[in-house]
Amino acid sequence: MNKVEITGNLTADVELKQTTGGKSVCDFTLGVRRPHTKDKADFIDFTAWGSTAEFICRYFRKGDAIEITGSINTDTIARRCAKCGADNKQRKVTVSVDTAEFPATKRAAQETPAFAGAASQFEE
Repeated sequence: MNKVEITGNLTADVELKQTTGGKSVCDFTLGVRRPHTKDKADFIDFTAWGSTAEFICRYFRKGDAIEITGSINTDTIARRCAKCGADNKQRKVTVSVDTAEFPATKRAAQETPAFAGAASQFEE
């Protein structure tokens, strides 16, 4: 089973884009703290589609915490070295977003009661 649940903070504002077929998509990165460490974090790339992408772009900004469930995808990218001309293959790992939600914290629940049902409204 390929399923991940990640809570982190957006590293930048998210930009909603449209495919040539008119489907909404957004790519973004989350900073995710490593457990049991103070100063270490991982920066993970995500892609969301459709109404989930629209939900993220509407309600989240740089620095906001967000809770994501999804699946890990890996792609191999061929790049040519500018100096030597050699072809190098690199692996790119991203998480394909299934759902996005406001983090389930006591403070967030008190501050954003109007958004409590918003996540399920936009899920596909």
